Amino acid sequence: MKKIGFVVLSAALASCAVAKENDLYNTETHGTTVLQLGIADPIQLPDSSCNVYGLRWNLFYGASFGVYGVDLGLVGLCRDNMSGFALQAANWVDSDFCGFQAGGVFNVVNGDSVGAQLAGVLNADRGSFWGFQSAAVNVIGSLFGAQLGAVNWDKSLSQGFQVGVANIDLNEFDGCSMGVINFADSFSGFQFGVVNVVSTSGSGFQLGVVNAAESLTGVQIGVLNLIGSATVPVLPVFNCKF
Repeated sequence: MKKIGFVVLSAALASCAVAKENDLYNTETHGTTVLQLGIADPIQLPDSSCNVYGLRWNLFYGASFGVYGVDLGLVGLCRDNMSGFALQAANWVDSDFCGFQAGGVFNVVNGDSVGAQLAGVLNADRGSFWGFQSAAVNVIGSLFGAQLGAVNWDKSLSQGFQVGVANIDLNEFDGCSMGVINFADSFSGFQFGVVNVVSTSGSGFQLGVVNAAESLTGVQIGVLNLIGSATVPVLPVFNCKF
């Protein structure tokens, strides 16, 4: 846990360094404040054009250019980057995020993320995510870490560990997927579920009731095992190709 905390803190500091390099500290462009209080934007002080380096606390809805610190309230919007801790019903970041997000309903990041996301319904990250996600539905560009949810949906190259009812990887997944349904375009590692499917090529081990791969270098154990490129493509109990 100490190592994880150190990684998250280091990433947060790096994000702040990038913000400074990108001139977010320029008060002529965006004002800065250590405290922003509000009821619902625009009923807040300072206004939504500022960067908050400290605490943002809103009753219903708060909006800022960037937040670097602690974000509390009901719904929070960052039009640029956020680094730190966010505890709200809904968190929305238009650029990159680093730190910890806890959303009662959802967390949405339109850039890259580093850290941890917990949500009741949805975690959605358009870019790459490094860390841990837990929600009913997790949808991301690329995963480098772990996902826990009813549905885990990754769109690009991902590496790590997935636990869910359905794990859907539309590109390459390297690691371990555990779920009722595990699907990957290409796969390297371990799939454990009721139905395991690799649509193009895979390498590793599949354990399930039904295992299917167009091409697999490895072992399948299940009631029905299919390797499209094997000499004997369909076998009960056990199938393999090397």
